[in-house]
Amino acid sequence: FETGISLPGSLIVSPSPFPVENTRIYLPTDVEDLKYARSNPLAKTETISRVVRDTLTARANGIRTLALVESTEELGMLKELLVTTDLEVIHYTDGLRPREALVSFQKGNGTILAGTTAQYGRGVDLPGTTAEWTDYFRPGWPNPSAPSAQFEERRFSQSVWALKRWRMGNTIRQVHGRNWRSETDKSVLFLRADGFRQRNLVPGVLPDWLQPALVTDKDTDACVQDALELLRGNS
Repeated sequence: FETGISLPGSLIVSPSPFPVENTRIYLPTDVEDLKYARSNPLAKTETISRVVRDTLTARANGIRTLALVESTEELGMLKELLVTTDLEVIHYTDGLRPREALVSFQKGNGTILAGTTAQYGRGVDLPGTTAEWTDYFRPGWPNPSAPSAQFEERRFSQSVWALKRWRMGNTIRQVHGRNWRSETDKSVLFLRADGFRQRNLVPGVLPDWLQPALVTDKDTDACVQDALELLRGNS
């Protein structure tokens, strides 16, 4: 799609050497549909409130977290709720650039690193216990009114959703890999919107070897408990 390079014949794909039992990808049964056209007015607030509540649970178990949203508006909503808690939040401000906030978090400052997927969704290393828990708010589908999106609608026609889905799959896999950096790391990723389930995005974009890590048959409470059992052995 992106490069125009054709690879005829067989493409050899090697599975990861990382043990799949060391990671989980949760898509709970009770998450909201957060697409602008479908979500109820309180859906985002309720979802962000749940992220904050679960972050407090993680902190109580010595787990640091990464929270990723798609827009500065959503990041503002998240920060507004986080400051009402005693969580130590690391995020960019007028005086702290996103990369500087990341370095501060990597050095051990803060309980939660909050930012957008564009800032911290790829090219970021959070190994070991730096941030074993990631919350990913919703899929970042392109704005259909944007000129680039309209161009692709005309250019790719019926194939445009295959292109969007391919890109979104890359993003999900990149987000999952931020805190799963070695064979000994343990990590969990919470997908917080029903949009990850639509168009067979998840599990469809996950490689076969990673499918056993996916949990889609539990509600959020049960997923949190399972995450604590994986990361801390709590039961």
